[in-house]
Amino acid sequence: MDLAQVGRQFKADWVIYLEINRLSMYEPGSANQLYRGRASVNVNLVDVSKPDDTPKSKLYVCQYPNGGHPIPVDMDSMMFREKFLDSMARQLAWHFSRYPQGANRMME
Repeated sequence: MDLAQVGRQFKADWVIYLEINRLSMYEPGSANQLYRGRASVNVNLVDVSKPDDTPKSKLYVCQYPNGGHPIPVDMDSMMFREKFLDSMARQLAWHFSRYPQGANRMME
């Protein structure tokens, strides 16, 4: 089923399709002793009313924690993963929801 069909089935105006290229939890070169989440995701936005149009697309790249130092593996891996994915989900959601004036939206 193509993305426009999925959108029609759910009576949606838009479909957001995330294609994960890379997802990692450890700082490179740390022998898995330091956490630093990294992700590379293709974000595609399909207008269900225009299924023949090329979807709007953008590459989303993130790092957690952003800046600062990586986190020692003393923290439980499930807890780190939850915090990393929560941070990533919040950043992605900001691009598709109403946000205070002056904020950039991902697909505009």
